Amino acid sequence: MQNRALMLILCATAACAPYSGYYQAGQTVARLNADQTTCEVQAAQKVPPNTQIRRTPVTVSPPRRVCNKAGDCVVYPGQVSGGDAYTVDTNLPLRQRVEDQCMGAKGYQKVQIPLCTPQVSKAIEGRAITTLPPLSDRVCAARTQSRDYVFVTVN
Repeated sequence: MQNRALMLILCATAACAPYSGYYQAGQTVARLNADQTTCEVQAAQKVPPNTQIRRTPVTVSPPRRVCNKAGDCVVYPGQVSGGDAYTVDTNLPLRQRVEDQCMGAKGYQKVQIPLCTPQVSKAIEGRAITTLPPLSDRVCAARTQSRDYVFVTVN
């Protein structure tokens, strides 16, 4: 039971999530990676990070006085919670739009592609698949040992 819960947690995170990124049928994976790096750098230059420090809301609970029937009282102190600092890059959404425009100008589209089954992933292990196949509902994405994606058309 614990193993099943762990698997569900892992799948809920990135381990089982579909590929979500750029795609252009017939393009090489190397060219995709190079184009994406170029567009990321251009977007970062045009829209640099604007990191701001913010704080979570502070809540204060007042002290409580609790008395029993005999009149004996205990005072529980008040508590302060929240006020934790965190950072946010307010330019991130705009920078992502600039990157999307750059990749679109190079002929890519944003897609979500389901992950291949473990059987398909095992069958293609070690094979050099360098070109993105035509996009269809039979295309799936598999992770390589280096954590890159390869795309396969399943029969």
